Amino acid sequence: MKKHIHHFIAAFILLMTIACSNQSRILYVDNVKDANSSYPYKLKQNKAKELIDVKKSDSVFHYHILDTVIEIHQFIRDPQKEFQELKLMMAKLKGRKNIPHFEVDSATFIESEKFEGQTCFSFALESFFEANGINPHPYFDSETLISSKSYQLVLNAIQSESSVIAWKEFKKGKFTLPNEALIALQEQGRRNHGIYYKDGLFYSKNGFSRPARFPDLKSIVKSYKYTDTIWVYTIDGEKLNMFIEKSIE
Repeated sequence: MKKHIHHFIAAFILLMTIACSNQSRILYVDNVKDANSSYPYKLKQNKAKELIDVKKSDSVFHYHILDTVIEIHQFIRDPQKEFQELKLMMAKLKGRKNIPHFEVDSATFIESEKFEGQTCFSFALESFFEANGINPHPYFDSETLISSKSYQLVLNAIQSESSVIAWKEFKKGKFTLPNEALIALQEQGRRNHGIYYKDGLFYSKNGFSRPARFPDLKSIVKSYKYTDTIWVYTIDGEKLNMFIEKSIE
């Protein structure tokens, strides 16, 4: 339950920061939608998914797509139950000096929690596939967590080329992004953030926060202040077409 307190406090601070700052150029996205939304295409699944593990907060699956095996964690969400647990814990901690006390509001809690079941890598791929009319469900959506490794496996399957540029040089405007790309931020050899770029907008999700479309990369990198390298992946349409098929209406 301590985890829920941490999440709620972090979300509360984030909401207050957003409310008190100039966010007019950042468009926040509510991507919690019906998985049965209509798309003209879908990803081929080479064989049935495999259930690897069931944990308290997520189930782990192996999906055979894109000629590889992607490990995907599907979030198990029960916001009403977790809200009641949080209220009980807050009541027990009431009066402690090191715990800030405020009234727990169910709407605010559920709003802050509904985005926590997705990583930046999942949101970047969800945005990319949606933009290309390919159903991202159930692989990449608001209830899936994928790692940097799985993100890289997808990139290896569908990218035509990659460009590597130092962040210091990128900031100087010495690199022109293609019209559509998948991006990875790197820090000391570790790729720790995934982003989708299209038509001048950067689609990004930071931790438990709500996903958003950003007008520039600097607005995102300031949350990853040790970024030293930018990887930019150009997508190969012919490769992608090998792994998709028309959806059955």
